[in-house]
Amino acid sequence: MAGLAAAQAVIKASETADFSAQSLSIYETILEESFVLKDFKEFREVPEAMNHKRLFTYYPQLIGNVFSSLYHMPNGPKDRAIPTAKKFINFKVIKDILLKDAKKVTKL
Repeated sequence: MAGLAAAQAVIKASETADFSAQSLSIYETILEESFVLKDFKEFREVPEAMNHKRLFTYYPQLIGNVFSSLYHMPNGPKDRAIPTAKKFINFKVIKDILLKDAKKVTKL
């Protein structure tokens, strides 16, 4: 969309043969009227949230371990889901980091 806006600005400038900064400032107006700048402003904090080691290491591994254990068929009786998850999750420890991480990820 930004490329399209640039093309539209150049086309408008070429119609009047005026390629001055003032004439080409229409580019910014076109971007402001589209979703592009609105999205940039809305999602400006996403890079910080996505630059989060546990989001791509700890949590996927944790979920994988829990589900692997849930779907493993033992030779004897199987634990229910919550006791199985508790084997992998120390809720007292994870509560604090999970809340901090959740706050960062809600920016997405």
